[in-house]
Amino acid sequence: MSSLDERVAYLERRMEVHTAIMVDLRGSVRALRTDLTAVRTEMHQRFECMEERFERVDQRFDLIDQKFGL
Repeated sequence: MSSLDERVAYLERRMEVHTAIMVDLRGSVRALRTDLTAVRTEMHQRFECMEERFERVDQRFDLIDQKFGL
């Protein structure tokens, strides 16, 4: 059977490993949040651009309707 000191040393090593994993996990989550924020920003910009294009298309259809008296 292991001595108390050996068991405590084993648990301390395990705790260090778990702590390192948690630090790495926190960093990964932060990076993911940053990436998602960038994706959201890009999506919003693209949707705004699409809305502007749709408005221009609608204006063109309005002009065509006016020309043909529709």
